[in-house]
Amino acid sequence: MAEQVLSAEGRKNVELSVLLVGRRAMKTLNERYTGRRGATDVLSFQMAGEEFCGRVLGDVYVCVDQARSQARVSGEPVREAILRLVIHGLLHLLGFDHTRGSKEAKEMEGRQEFHLKRWLAERKKHS
Repeated sequence: MAEQVLSAEGRKNVELSVLLVGRRAMKTLNERYTGRRGATDVLSFQMAGEEFCGRVLGDVYVCVDQARSQARVSGEPVREAILRLVIHGLLHLLGFDHTRGSKEAKEMEGRQEFHLKRWLAERKKHS
């Protein structure tokens, strides 16, 4: 799924890590790296430095506990909630930012839902 999203966004031949973590680990990461208290649903860390030269994109951490909670509220399967968060994190690594303003937030959300629906439709075709 990540390869499909990256390819559609014009980024091929890059490396990234996607890590699924629990609430405690996410709380620690969130507090240490953002200064915000408590767990969050997804964090992205872009790689920086000349040695990476754009090949290593970064890391996406998804809190499975938060995804479960979101899935209960939305009524969607947990798998879809996790996929949505992975896509969200990938988009952050690609430079999308929903904190800059409503226009950017809407664009990011639109891209996120486009990629998720596309992935789910393709899986459905092949099953």
